[in-house]
Amino acid sequence: MAQHYAQLVHASHEDALAAAKDMQAAIHAFLAAPSALTLGMARERWLAAREFYGQTEAFRFYGGPIDDDHGPEGRLNAWPLDESYVDHVQGKPQSGFIGDAKSRITKANIAKSNERGGEENVSAGWHAIEFLLWGQDLSETGPGNRSFEDYVDGKAPHANRRRQYLRVVTELLMDDLGALVKAQYCSDTQHWRGLMSLVEQRAAMADGEAAHLALDSARVEASAATNAATTGNLGQQGLTPAFEALRGERPRLAASCV
Repeated sequence: MAQHYAQLVHASHEDALAAAKDMQAAIHAFLAAPSALTLGMARERWLAAREFYGQTEAFRFYGGPIDDDHGPEGRLNAWPLDESYVDHVQGKPQSGFIGDAKSRITKANIAKSNERGGEENVSAGWHAIEFLLWGQDLSETGPGNRSFEDYVDGKAPHANRRRQYLRVVTELLMDDLGALVKAQYCSDTQHWRGLMSLVEQRAAMADGEAAHLALDSARVEASAATNAATTGNLGQQGLTPAFEALRGERPRLAASCV
């Protein structure tokens, strides 16, 4: 059970990384030749990649590499964001990182600026990229509708900086996703013990994000052991060995962890 669960977590993060690579390729194609078509393709790849990443959120809240003191969760998934912190919004045509020519557009500076001065000051991650692709959401019935011309020199102010920002913030996201894949249970047993604590104690919830799906296999086993205990006190034989294996086992993972 322990090895299977660890492989599931690792594979889910690998899937999210692979989908994000497709998104990055579509974004590069859009930046190389901005058009309604290439922008639409970049949006489609964002939606697909985001769906894969969303599945990994079931594995949060156990002190793993995404949630520890130095984890990248805030850079990856902070929300909601003050759109004017990144780019122009209605009534503020020069606002944001992109509108401020003095702000250096580098991965280090974007990461350092993320959530600086307030949780809504989001400069990085999925939702910053989403805003750059869709623009400000002013509709009551749908998402934003940014024009591709925002990325065309001579058509919109700061088009060059906007192109640069989208490229760099996507690179930062890829770095963080890649680091997560490498970090899952690869370095030490601390994250493994944290995972065991999650499985054994609770299905955590925070701000509407649930870890219940990640615990389905544990619930099934716990239910079977409980039922067995009512007829023959088999809980120790059925449930405890699995948890003991979780406590001590270092799972064998994919070559990317070695």
